[in-house]
Amino acid sequence: DMVLSDMVMPAGMDGLDLARQLRERCHDLPIVLMTGYSAAAGAGGEGGFTVLRKPFKLEDLVASLNLGLPKAS
Repeated sequence: DMVLSDMVMPAGMDGLDLARQLRERCHDLPIVLMTGYSAAAGAGGEGGFTVLRKPFKLEDLVASLNLGLPKAS
């Protein structure tokens, strides 16, 4: 129903690449990216995705779920 992915992942593809590919296939899929790195957070936000900064509280995660919807162009 939704994707919650870390931005930094091993083996080449990162969370932003994953999010872009998923958004191409499923335009309505809510996607929230999470990271503990500021540079990655900026890249995800510029890519039009909701970014949740680690560490986060459960309330922050819940609030981000509605924000994970695709942004209108």
